[in-house]
Amino acid sequence: MGFAYSLQLNITVQDKDGDALDNTTVEILKANQVVASKDAIIVKRLGVKEMARAEFTLDPGAYFVRLKRGIYYPIHVYQTTLKKSTEINYVMIQNMPTYSIYGKILDANPQKWIGQMIYVIDNNDAKAREAKVQEEGYYVISAMAPGVQYRLKMGEGNDRKISAPFTYNEPGAYYLEMNMSQEIFVEQKEAISAPTYADQLSKINVFIRKGDVAVAGAQIKATTPAGQLTITTNENGMASVQAASAGNYSFEYKDLIASTIVSARYETLPQVIKPVEQEPNETQVQPQTQSPAPASNNTLLFGAGIAGLVIGSAIVLGIIVVGLIAYFLLPKKGKKEKGKDAAHKK
Repeated sequence: MGFAYSLQLNITVQDKDGDALDNTTVEILKANQVVASKDAIIVKRLGVKEMARAEFTLDPGAYFVRLKRGIYYPIHVYQTTLKKSTEINYVMIQNMPTYSIYGKILDANPQKWIGQMIYVIDNNDAKAREAKVQEEGYYVISAMAPGVQYRLKMGEGNDRKISAPFTYNEPGAYYLEMNMSQEIFVEQKEAISAPTYADQLSKINVFIRKGDVAVAGAQIKATTPAGQLTITTNENGMASVQAASAGNYSFEYKDLIASTIVSARYETLPQVIKPVEQEPNETQVQPQTQSPAPASNNTLLFGAGIAGLVIGSAIVLGIIVVGLIAYFLLPKKGKKEKGKDAAHKK
């Protein structure tokens, strides 16, 4: 490869429990070309757990390491930059449900992208995964969901470019180059957005963005029920208009149009509930006078006690009076009778 010296790259392979995975095929790639391939074999060292290792002699530079092992282990891919002799241990996950993509950034000035982030975005432009671009423009992005449509994004602002959509349905590893000069990578276009519905007297916010970058100073023609006016976006790409009247509001920027429907605002009046007058009839229940609430048990007991005390006192007093009358009247009557008896005898 034109280098005056070579370096040693030793790859060991194990599962998540630390057990050696011998007979795993270890491939060394430059971009998508295999430059060396060996099966990992068991290596035993005194006092060290046995390992499954494959040894390579390579020139300095950036490489992909691709591991293959039967149907229960999907293909695994890693990236390494060889600057000195190195031993690397890789772990393979059995029945891994996700997949990885790996590839290279192709550009007239590839050094421009080294160290920058490459993003995986979904159909809503939300970032799903990311990785840093390594030497020679190599990248690896793992944990991708099968069956989901993604795109790759490089750069920000005016340098932002988006790839054509892609999806893979099976776990494993897939090679995907990003050629920054090809037409499948397109500049993100400007877009206008406004709420579909709004309430009367509220504020309608309109946004102009280019991808995820705000467009400041954009002149928007707003058509309202009261007439037309021009609004200008601020540093956040936002311009506002007051929804003074109900009706349709439209916003135009270049060849882009957005619209908002404003619903009328009604004052809530207090409701007076009138009683319903009914004709009296035989089935109507006549109003009844309210009876006093029955006294409690304690009140009844207290009243009964007082009444008993009064009655008992009256009875005792009556007995005393009768006794006194009898005491004073009966003796006098006896004396008179004795006097009559004595006179009669004479």
